[in-house]
Amino acid sequence: MQRLGVVIALVLPLGLWAQTAEVRTYGASGDDQLVELRETDTGYVLAGTTASSPGADTDFYLLALDQDLNVAWSQTFGAGGVDQCSGLDRNAAGECFLSGYTNDTPAGDYDASVIKTDASGVKLWEAHFGGPDWDLESDVVALDDGGFALLFTTYTADQGTDLILLRGDADGNLVWQITLGDAFNQTAHVLTLGPTGELVAGGTWATGEELDSERAWMATFDLDGNPIAEGFFGEVRTELFDAHAYQDGVAAVGYYTGPDGDRDHYVLKANPDFSLAWIRLDGDPEDDAFYGLTPIETGLITVGAGNGYGAGGYAAMVHQRTLSGWWVESANFGPDKDEAAYDVIVDSAGRTVVCGSSDSYAEFGDLDGYLIRFEGTVLPDEFELEELDVEDGTLDVLDLEALGIHVRTSPNGDRLLHAADLSTLRVVVTDLRGNLLYDASQAGVHRVPLSEWAAGMYAVRVIAGHQMGTAVWAR
Repeated sequence: MQRLGVVIALVLPLGLWAQTAEVRTYGASGDDQLVELRETDTGYVLAGTTASSPGADTDFYLLALDQDLNVAWSQTFGAGGVDQCSGLDRNAAGECFLSGYTNDTPAGDYDASVIKTDASGVKLWEAHFGGPDWDLESDVVALDDGGFALLFTTYTADQGTDLILLRGDADGNLVWQITLGDAFNQTAHVLTLGPTGELVAGGTWATGEELDSERAWMATFDLDGNPIAEGFFGEVRTELFDAHAYQDGVAAVGYYTGPDGDRDHYVLKANPDFSLAWIRLDGDPEDDAFYGLTPIETGLITVGAGNGYGAGGYAAMVHQRTLSGWWVESANFGPDKDEAAYDVIVDSAGRTVVCGSSDSYAEFGDLDGYLIRFEGTVLPDEFELEELDVEDGTLDVLDLEALGIHVRTSPNGDRLLHAADLSTLRVVVTDLRGNLLYDASQAGVHRVPLSEWAAGMYAVRVIAGHQMGTAVWAR
């Protein structure tokens, strides 16, 4: 099956990040999507699912691109039934591991599936795992010994779901397997490696029969399957889709159910023992979710989808955030139909690369896989301000003196004034759910109208050059 790519050049409204970006779509006559990507020595490798293979419902789809985003080679894997890919990783030898599920089994039920290829995409072996019932969502991580670890969702006899975490050797043989779960439903979404080689697993864990009982879950295990730590996050139907482990904890993204009943996206940081360091709850009046993240030196880049950004359906979201999770810049793209961004990396040249699925940009079928590449990921260096406190008409922010900024309120308390002897000063104010209330860049004085805001807590960010101060202000 021929795989094509179409170039679309567009300018995205990203302020500090504003650059002309390249967008390529990949696919054929059916629906195609790309869910994960990795950098290679010669470009990128991406994995997803295609419905464009003749005689098949869906196949695993593996695609290699050169530095110019042209197709170097592509492979599809399947046996005529449903083969759905949800995970990709690559080891030091360039071998790829794809994970997902398949019903190309003797019994016709769904099993978790892992395919290993060489660096050219030639299949080396395929292995199936699971029990007598359905086994679905999964993620895979490559290990240094040429083997892999796999996390997937398995249905139980009472039609609930548990998680299975296993390790396989370089030939696809099972080394060990453990089952995680209780009387309620669990769903697998992410498996990655921690800074000392431990396994970091994440997903959704229900504590009751109601949907509102679902909470984000993360846990760590050593390479023998022994548990190390575990944590639960969120209060009302919180799902976790991606995570990245640091020396000092784990960052994760997903969605939660907001007070209006819509899905809103979040980003959180957990300590190594999975106590919560911080969480940033964001969103707009419509549904949105984060599906992927990647770290950069001065913060995070998060990606997802939301349907509150234009006249069409869902738009793909790309956000830049500071090390403590505060939103700085964002782009939403997809002019009139449905888009979603599932994974993001920063390549060795410092470019941000995003993959997902696109209806608006589709050239071949109803839905095409796409890749978008931005130049640069510059964020300001962040430092914490003291908590803002209004007393006697003065807003005391002593830490800002290092930037030459004096901050005070107007005599009647209705205006917040930021005065600076700088060519350009940017002030951003949001509520603690991330709703943007003020964002302006100008020299001299910023006048922020507070009289229209309800009493509550607000996040204030002051950006000058490559420095940014953040604080929480109570009105």
